[in-house]
Amino acid sequence: MSYPDITLLPILAAYFNLSVDELLGYEPQMMKEDIRKLYHELARRFSSEPYETVKAECDEYIKKYHACFPLLLQMAVLLLNHFQLAPNPQEVLEEVTQLLDCVIENGNDIRLIKEAMMLKGNCCLMMHKPEEILDMLGEQVQAIPQDQELQAMAYQMKGNEEEAKATLQVAMYQHLLSLIGDTAVYVSWEEEASEKTEEIIRRTLDLMELFQVEQLHFNVAAQIYLTFARYDCIAQKPEEAVRLIERYVECAVTEELPLKLHGDHYFDKVDDWLAELALGKEAPRSEESVKQSILQSVVGNPAFECLKEYPHFHHLVKRLEEHCGK
Repeated sequence: MSYPDITLLPILAAYFNLSVDELLGYEPQMMKEDIRKLYHELARRFSSEPYETVKAECDEYIKKYHACFPLLLQMAVLLLNHFQLAPNPQEVLEEVTQLLDCVIENGNDIRLIKEAMMLKGNCCLMMHKPEEILDMLGEQVQAIPQDQELQAMAYQMKGNEEEAKATLQVAMYQHLLSLIGDTAVYVSWEEEASEKTEEIIRRTLDLMELFQVEQLHFNVAAQIYLTFARYDCIAQKPEEAVRLIERYVECAVTEELPLKLHGDHYFDKVDDWLAELALGKEAPRSEESVKQSILQSVVGNPAFECLKEYPHFHHLVKRLEEHCGK
């Protein structure tokens, strides 16, 4: 059996319109830590360089590592977090969906596939395709899986009590943030005042104070304050809306940048888990992008138009502008 001369490989690859790697069946992979570093470097560049320049580099990595599904997933996350910078955002959403479909159809890691499905669902929402979400996830609401609880019990049975407690604490941490995040979505759909919504808001704010969510997770606290302030504007309670905006601003100006996920004295076993996430503890967008988002969530939000006649609202906007370096 004979093999072609190595010098002929580029000629053969060109003839079949393939790269040499593709011709040889070589599928390069990237390590988890390298994917994380690449993601944060490209996210930083999206805030300081032309979109097309950084997007072209993303495309090169996607082409080179076409079978590295953890990388494809994080490239999808990266593009999804910056698609609004694109000249044609809709086109980027379509590209992201194709990337995620590649992970879903060809990946062999069930957790990676589940994450890709959730991201694809978000893309479908942005593209106003609810039927695709229901086709993918089904119309029947499923019970929350108890895998983390089972893992904790398994560790406890093996005598590893510390790992068992850490696993349960991670589950508690996620359930808490999910409950509060779902509440923000629920209230964001309200278009008129109601006693039920008032009770939801009261309980959620009490829960946030109990678990000190402002210090624990800035994004969740910020989402709640903005959503509840919008509701108060609808309910014609502008003074209460301004008070919630004030809490949002206090969170923003006291939060240390760049944003990082972390535990606290109650959730004192989650930091190791957070560090092992695909992107680690760092925010998925650059510090400059985060600052712009913090400011635009108030200044560019039409829901708060009714607050412009209140001097304290203007004072809060000024504090945000100074903090964000406008």
